[in-house]
Amino acid sequence: INYTPYTLSYKGLELSVAGEIISTKDWNWTLGINLAKINSKLKADTEPDMIFTSGKARYVPKTGISPNSFYGYKFAGVDPENGYSLWHMQEDNNSKHSTTDITKASQQIIGCADPKAYGGFQSQLSWRNISMDLNFIYSFGGDVYDSRKSQSNVEYPKYSADMLNRWQQPGDITNIP
Repeated sequence: INYTPYTLSYKGLELSVAGEIISTKDWNWTLGINLAKINSKLKADTEPDMIFTSGKARYVPKTGISPNSFYGYKFAGVDPENGYSLWHMQEDNNSKHSTTDITKASQQIIGCADPKAYGGFQSQLSWRNISMDLNFIYSFGGDVYDSRKSQSNVEYPKYSADMLNRWQQPGDITNIP
C-alpha cells in the first residue's frame, strides 16, 4: 500500500470558568466548567488518494472538510407507488434528481462524527485530608453512522419499531421502504 500521510488544520475556541465556593480551614469546595469547539479540515496540499472504512461507514478524505465526514448514498424517501427506496443522484438533494437504482446514485457526505461542541464540569469537595472529586464530560452534535439501521429493511426487520410504518401498498406515504 502506498500511503501518503495528510495534514490537518485546526481552529478552535475553549472557554473555562472555575472558582472556589467554600474556603475555610477544614473545608474547600471548587467548581469549574468548560466548553470547547474545534474544527479540523484537511489541508489542500496533502489530500490522500484512498478510502478508509470502519465497519460499513466510509471515510473519503477531501480537501477543506473534516476527515471524520462519512460518505454513502443519501436516502431521498420512498416511491409511494411501489415502495422502493429513492436515492439522491446529485449533492443538491433535489428530489427531482432521485432514483430507485442505487448504482446510479452518487455517494456524498451523509454525516460527520465531529461534535458541535464538547466540554466538562468539575467539582472538588475536600474536608481536611479527605477529598472527593467529580468530573463529567459531555459532547453534543455530531452524527453516528448506524450500519444496522442502514440495512434494517433487509437484515434486521424485526429489530426496529420503524418497520410498523413501512410502505405496504401503493399510495402509502412513508420514509420506510
